[in-house]
Amino acid sequence: MTTYDFLTVLLSATGAGGATAFALTKIIVTHRLTLEVEKFKSDQEAGREENATRLEAQVRKEVEILLGDRAADREYALDARKRLYAAIGPLRFQLLLACRDLTGRIIGHGTRKNYSTSVETYYGRSTLFRIIRPLALSELIERQIAYADFAVDPAAVRLLKFKKAAYAAFSGGSLVEGHSAVDWDYQIQHVFFDYLSSTANALIIKEPTGFERCMRFSEFEKLLDKPEGLEAIEPFPELLNDFSRETKPLLWLRLVAYAAICNKYINTDGLAIGFEKRQLNVSELLRAGNNDEIVTNLDRYQRRCNDISASPL
Repeated sequence: MTTYDFLTVLLSATGAGGATAFALTKIIVTHRLTLEVEKFKSDQEAGREENATRLEAQVRKEVEILLGDRAADREYALDARKRLYAAIGPLRFQLLLACRDLTGRIIGHGTRKNYSTSVETYYGRSTLFRIIRPLALSELIERQIAYADFAVDPAAVRLLKFKKAAYAAFSGGSLVEGHSAVDWDYQIQHVFFDYLSSTANALIIKEPTGFERCMRFSEFEKLLDKPEGLEAIEPFPELLNDFSRETKPLLWLRLVAYAAICNKYINTDGLAIGFEKRQLNVSELLRAGNNDEIVTNLDRYQRRCNDISASPL
């Protein structure tokens, strides 16, 4: 029965007048509205609780997935770092030592007596070994990184950047751009890129067990005593046989830039394990070459030497 029917029956039964009917109607309507509002609120509350329950379950599931993924990522990163450290940890330390030795030799050659770097002399052989050894170690490191995820460790990325910068120092054009002595046809004051790789590989020894390592100096001397050994590391012996800071200013510029790269790597990754921080006076070393074009534009060439290791992979 509708409210109208109920009201009609009620008024007929009671014989109420107009005023009474109005008051009674108001009461019934108010009551009905109250019931409807309460029902609406109840339905809304039930809907909110249902939605809240559904949302809570959804959020809980998403959080569990996120936490599970992060836990898996942490576990993977930990295992990956362990593999990476096992692969390149010793090589990284050897590279720091090699960088220290190379930097010291370039500083000494630029600030003290200009000894002969011919491979017939001990000083020349020692200098050549110090130049090539960091390249060989960076080659070994890159091989090992190929079997591990280097992205989990920023230090591994820096090792790859070191190799790229070292190769650019000997073969790239950014250092020497605009200099009148540049000659890209012959390896007189630079090294062709692929020859750097073959030279680096010439210093890598593979043991019967399959383990690969860089030559020791005594082994390197024996390599130099063989014609095929000298050929394997060309053009470096020829570059150093008649080398001086003055006669090959662009090669000297490249060696100074190479020392700057090595020194930066020591100051970045070596200080935490006890290596001494060393300030490399690039401008003083460049001045030692006594080349008018370089000395006149000293700031430009100094900036190039310092910036070469900042390029991205």
